[in-house]
Amino acid sequence: MHDVVLVKPKAEETESASGIILPDKEPDRPDKGEVVAVGQGIRNRDGVLIPMSVKLGEIIMFKPYAVETFESKDETFLIVKDCDIIGVIEKE
Repeated sequence: MHDVVLVKPKAEETESASGIILPDKEPDRPDKGEVVAVGQGIRNRDGVLIPMSVKLGEIIMFKPYAVETFESKDETFLIVKDCDIIGVIEKE
């Protein structure tokens, strides 16, 4: 898998914690999800392994138009390159 991450998309929230209704985004373009598999990373020119920036179980935010869709056993997963990950969302 090298520098890619397998992500289970997270459903968008339609209401904020304070009860404000949030506007609809494009539902077919998720931008966050849970990491379910991680590649080992890539090697630089000197052969040194550059590790991935995320770990299993983390909730990440990524560029919505930079993903590939993968379906397995009635579940949809997303394939995201490490460079397209925007950040990790802290769990409460």
